Amino acid sequence: MRLTVLTLLALATCFAWSQGNLLSNPRFEGRQDLGPAGWATVHSWYEGPKGSGLASVEADSSVFQGAGRRSLRITGSDNRGIARQVLAHKPDWGGKMRLSGWVRLRGTGTARSRIGVEFLGEGDKWIGQAGLTTDWRKSTADWERFEREFDIPEGTRHLVFNLNTDKANSGIVWFDNVALKTMGEEVPDAPPAPDPERMPEALLPLGKGQHGGSGVEPRGRPGCDHVQRAKSAR
Repeated sequence: MRLTVLTLLALATCFAWSQGNLLSNPRFEGRQDLGPAGWATVHSWYEGPKGSGLASVEADSSVFQGAGRRSLRITGSDNRGIARQVLAHKPDWGGKMRLSGWVRLRGTGTARSRIGVEFLGEGDKWIGQAGLTTDWRKSTADWERFEREFDIPEGTRHLVFNLNTDKANSGIVWFDNVALKTMGEEVPDAPPAPDPERMPEALLPLGKGQHGGSGVEPRGRPGCDHVQRAKSAR
């Protein structure tokens, strides 16, 4: 479907305000089918337990944080779910970055929710990770903001940004206003934007015949056990 002039202007405004945040559609305002545009959500290798399928990943207009109108929702059915973006590393990003985002929980048991980055080197070799995770003792919690800074390992060629639940559960997790930024000048997060008729796909070509896959599979577990909380909002 052809994009209208108004849609193009809305996209241009959105991306201009998002300068500094390396993620596409970080507030999940753009939607494609029922899912968030620009996020790959179908990864059969992440099934846990095997044969259980993947938790549903959708853009939710009924629950959101801040001034936006949508969040990303992972709904478990005795399984776990994941949404990812893959970014090609650029040397001018420098050696340090900041990761942040908001998380809300409902009935997740001991499963943890993760906002994380994996580092892939030459030949997509897994060389490390950095991330944020909720407390396993929290099953239900209102919106809470998480943030941490991290160093990019030497030899990084790609960064895989993950939003996921770490093990099977039948609860719901919401993510909103996620960001991955270089440690340069602070830039405000993008304001709400009208629904585009189409948003950019994942940042690298899809591959391996999987619809919505990124074509790059990590060599380790997404996320990490390091928790850093910032202020919480109710």
